[in-house]
Amino acid sequence: LTGCVAADGTPDASLFVHPGDQCTASQSYTRGAILNIQYHCSRKGAGSVNYSVDGQFTADAFTATVTEGTNFATPDDYKLVTKVTGKRSGTCPAPAATLKG
Repeated sequence: LTGCVAADGTPDASLFVHPGDQCTASQSYTRGAILNIQYHCSRKGAGSVNYSVDGQFTADAFTATVTEGTNFATPDDYKLVTKVTGKRSGTCPAPAATLKG
């Protein structure tokens, strides 16, 4: 899995959330080596999913605990806690140019 980290230290949501979840960051704090992000997401056909990311980062790596909790319309709710680590492996590609016509 690869993803980019913004200049302000905020990593791509794709590093933490389930593929296909539609997410918005409700809170984001990435300062002084502290990483804390809250995502509110929807999962097609299931319901809402909330993620809490708590960790630490350096110039070339990060480690975080991701807590995922669901609020589905069925009795299939769950809570999942995972540990995620990342290491800088190069530069991020430039965003694709947007053509205006």
